[in-house]
Amino acid sequence: MRLIERLFSCDNWNIAIANKKDIYHLNDHDFKWFLEDKAEFIADPFLIEKDNLLYVFYEKLSLLHSKGELWCAIYNHDKVLIDNNKINGFDDLNCHLSFPFVFNYNNNFYCIPETNEINKLVLYRSESFPFSWIKEQVLLNNITIVDTVYFEFNDSCWLIGSDLNNTRLFFKSNNLLSNDWQQVFPKCSYASNHQRMAGAPFIDNNKLYFITQECGDGLYGNSLILSEIIKLDENNFDEKLVEQVFPFDEHYSKGIHTFNMSDKFIVIDSKRRKYSIFMPLIKLIYNLKTKNRLRNNQKVL
Repeated sequence: MRLIERLFSCDNWNIAIANKKDIYHLNDHDFKWFLEDKAEFIADPFLIEKDNLLYVFYEKLSLLHSKGELWCAIYNHDKVLIDNNKINGFDDLNCHLSFPFVFNYNNNFYCIPETNEINKLVLYRSESFPFSWIKEQVLLNNITIVDTVYFEFNDSCWLIGSDLNNTRLFFKSNNLLSNDWQQVFPKCSYASNHQRMAGAPFIDNNKLYFITQECGDGLYGNSLILSEIIKLDENNFDEKLVEQVFPFDEHYSKGIHTFNMSDKFIVIDSKRRKYSIFMPLIKLIYNLKTKNRLRNNQKVL
């Protein structure tokens, strides 16, 4: 049975949005799911609420195309879809794209996508929001880092992501647009063994919170972990567990690994299993295309 599952199925992720109620009880929300797509991965949603519209930035990945693209879906406040298209300006990277961390900084919108295949972390700025973006600068060079978030805390700017072993990486600077981001190595006391970010840090009642995802062998996307940050500076990092959130939708019950919110809305992703008699061929094509892309990127590096 496990062999059949492994050969003829794959994870199938989708995104849901809801009006925000109590962020500590996600299953009490009335979620509206994206229309199901041929792509296997519709995931990693991030929110921007602007001019009475809701912009959901996310990764779209079809296994047959082998690499993720960045898209944006636009909704009104009744959660009626207005537009949904690929965002432009990232194709020159020629790598898998995911985790489109979009945020406002000094009245400009910026995006830090995952680009670990090219061993750098790149900052993009919106030229025409939300679909046109231009490269602003390289934030970090010669590093493999995934699911990176930016935030400000205690008069410092922080970039926090993870390496491919899901170990958290800390970088500090005085300014987002500076060229002097420095890696720091605080003594860490974690709330759980799962350190990979799963959404934007947020402040509630003057307390800083992180969302991380349960990951590891056989556990990728198993749950979300909410932790309160007790201390963060270049010498010490301390957090405590607040809540662990497991999948709660009957249709998408096999995993959950992103949570984000705006003033009035929240967004999550969850997965089910997708089955096809063609899945072994689809997975073979995916693996061959991915290996070829990685080989070409290494030649460039």
